[in-house]
Amino acid sequence: MRAIRITPRDRRTIALGMAFVVPALLWSLVLAPYLHALSAAKAKLRDEQGLLRRELELLAQARSFPTAFGDGAKKLLAVAPRLTGGNDDAAAGAAVAGYVRSLARMGGANVTRVDPAPVRDAGGGITALPVAVTGEADLEGLMTFLQMLENGPKLVRVDELKIEADDGPVSAGASYSPTPFFVAPGGGSEIIRFGFTATGYALATGKPVPAQRDSAEAGR
Repeated sequence: MRAIRITPRDRRTIALGMAFVVPALLWSLVLAPYLHALSAAKAKLRDEQGLLRRELELLAQARSFPTAFGDGAKKLLAVAPRLTGGNDDAAAGAAVAGYVRSLARMGGANVTRVDPAPVRDAGGGITALPVAVTGEADLEGLMTFLQMLENGPKLVRVDELKIEADDGPVSAGASYSPTPFFVAPGGGSEIIRFGFTATGYALATGKPVPAQRDSAEAGR
């Protein structure tokens, strides 16, 4: 058998090839898997550190929970008597409409419509129950009616007040103010038409019901 003779040139070629092959094999079989595992371990460590940081923050905040709960409970108990009752949103909205009508009769205003609007979440477990109110009264009757709504036994917010006299519309702005905003010419008892949104509040029941229109006849 004839022996293979390796020349110096062949030796240089083999050495050059090994110089490229060995690092490539070392990278693909050793270094690349190691770096990938190291990167994954660092990412997991960052996630674990973030989770631990959030848990520590919650633990620190937990110490203030009893005090915050007590303060919130006191505020809720203080305002609870002024909230509107009802087994669901429809019943509570009807109660707000009835309350508005009763104060209108007491204040000397003639309410022609009270139309419940869609309820909304007021936050803190409270539901806002807006109703659109329209009617007519003289200045004294309207002012008395609005002041009774603002200062009555139930919590009611008056917004979007608009009034219209015989000589054209007069707007009171986005929200009601007890400061007189309209005086009839000569100080008489001119009848003025009005419209506004009265919003009552109730504890959230979790039973939203579409608002139903309430006509003047329904309140009689």
